[in-house]
Amino acid sequence: MGNHAHKHVFTPEQQEEVKRLWSSLKTPFKETEDSHAQLLRGTWRALQPVESFQRKSPQWKEMGFQGIDPITDIRAGGILSLACYEYFSTYYTHACRTILKSLVQLYEEDKERFYPVATTAVVITTKLCEILGIALPMRGAVDEKALQKLLKKKNKTIFVWLIEPEKNKSEGDWSGASFYDIFSLLLVDFHTTFFETKASYMDCQPLLKKVFDRLQAHCHGKGHATSLASLKQKYCENPAIKQMLVGSGGRARGWRLTRGVVHSAHTKRNSKGDSNDIASAFQASMELRLRKHQSCSLNATTASASAPPVPPQASAPSKGLAGMALVKASSNAAEE
Repeated sequence: MGNHAHKHVFTPEQQEEVKRLWSSLKTPFKETEDSHAQLLRGTWRALQPVESFQRKSPQWKEMGFQGIDPITDIRAGGILSLACYEYFSTYYTHACRTILKSLVQLYEEDKERFYPVATTAVVITTKLCEILGIALPMRGAVDEKALQKLLKKKNKTIFVWLIEPEKNKSEGDWSGASFYDIFSLLLVDFHTTFFETKASYMDCQPLLKKVFDRLQAHCHGKGHATSLASLKQKYCENPAIKQMLVGSGGRARGWRLTRGVVHSAHTKRNSKGDSNDIASAFQASMELRLRKHQSCSLNATTASASAPPVPPQASAPSKGLAGMALVKASSNAAEE
C-alpha cells in the first residue's frame, strides 16, 4: 500500500478505482437505468423492509432525505453520493437507523437540533473527492486532462494510500471499497460529534471542519493509521462510534444485489483515454453486474430486515447545511 509518510504513486489497481470514483461523481442519476434504481431500492429495503418500494414517497423523509424524491438531495454529488449513502444504509444499517432515530428525538426536544442526513452525506462525499483530487470546490469533477495528470503524479493526499477497490471475495459476497468505508466513518463521526456537543443546525459547517481535521490527524498524526482497519480502530476509540460501526456484512435486505451493481464496477478506458469511453465502460460494467445479481435471492430473515421501520422525522424542516452552496443547490430543488 506504500508508505503514507511520503508522496504516494497510485498503483494500477488504485488508478482504476480513482477513475471509477471520478466517473461515478460525474454521472447523474438516470431514471431509465436499472442499476441506478437498484441503489434506491437497496436503501429502501434496508430502512423500510416491510414496505413496498416507492420511487417517490413521503417515507423517503424517514430515511434522511428532505423531500418525497430522494434524487433532489443527491444531484450535486452524482451517483457516487447515492452509492455512498446506499452502502452506509445497507452495510452499517444499525448506524443509519440509530442516526435517524436520534435525530427524530432531538428535533422533538429542540427544533434547531436537526441536520439533513442525506444532504450531509453529499457534502462529505464531495469533500472527500476534493481531497482526493478528482473534484474542485463548488465546481464538481475535474476534467479528463486533470484526471490523467493526477493519476500519473506523486500524491500526498491524506488518504490516497487507503484507496482500494471492492473485491469479489466469493459469489454474492463483496468487500466494501475503502472510499465508502471512509465516508461511513466520517458520517458516523459527524453525527456523534453533533450529538455529544449538543450542536444545532447552524453548527454544521464548523463541525464538518472538525470531522475532516480529525481524519487528517488519524492519517498523518502521531500514531497514525497504517491501514483501513487501523483507521477504523482509531475512530472506534470513541465508544459511541464503536457501538454504531457494526457492519451487516450482507445480511441487510438488498445488500448482496446492490453490492454487485455499482460498487464493484471498475471503469476501463481505451488507449485514447476518452472520458466518454470511461463513462460508457462504467455503465456497461454496472449493467453486467446487475444482470448477474438479479438472480440472487435476498436474505429476508435477518435482524436487519425484521427490525421495525425508523420513526418518521415528524415535521423536521427541509433545509440544508448553513453556508454551503452544494447543499443549497440540492435544497432548492427538494420537494416539500
